[in-house]
Amino acid sequence: MEGNAIDTNVLISANGVDTHASFKCQLRCIELLEQIISNKKLILLDAEGDIFEEYQNYCDFSGKPGVGDFFFKWLHDHIANDELVRNLVVLKSNQEDIIYNVLKKIACLSGFDSSDQKFLAVAMTYEHNAVIHNATDSDWYNHRDCIAGIEGVAVNQLCPSLFQNQ
Repeated sequence: MEGNAIDTNVLISANGVDTHASFKCQLRCIELLEQIISNKKLILLDAEGDIFEEYQNYCDFSGKPGVGDFFFKWLHDHIANDELVRNLVVLKSNQEDIIYNVLKKIACLSGFDSSDQKFLAVAMTYEHNAVIHNATDSDWYNHRDCIAGIEGVAVNQLCPSLFQNQ
């Protein structure tokens, strides 16, 4: 079963608040989150809770007013259900630039944003194919060639027009 790691910017964009995402981009984020819930697609999180904690900084436990908030509440309510959410043990390194051990073997990740490493680490730790969903973060675009070389990991750019001029 394919696993889904969802960058926080997708939830923020789906909420439509404090985002530079276009309306079309926001709509794509909303559709993705709704599809994940309705099709019961597997969500990948880290067992230490770094991803969920980051979501919590931008979303509301009430599930309102936006779709990002709704997804966050749904995730909270199902976080212990292994059929819907996989909480993966991802060991941290003692390095400042590469936070997770699993990422140490990828030399081309130099300069990759430390706040995004948790999503890549869970995708690489998952035992099957994983997709990282991104809306507005240029790091995923800037490191696309490097990430494309990682077996079993793909990036879904929900808003590719943001990066066309880079």
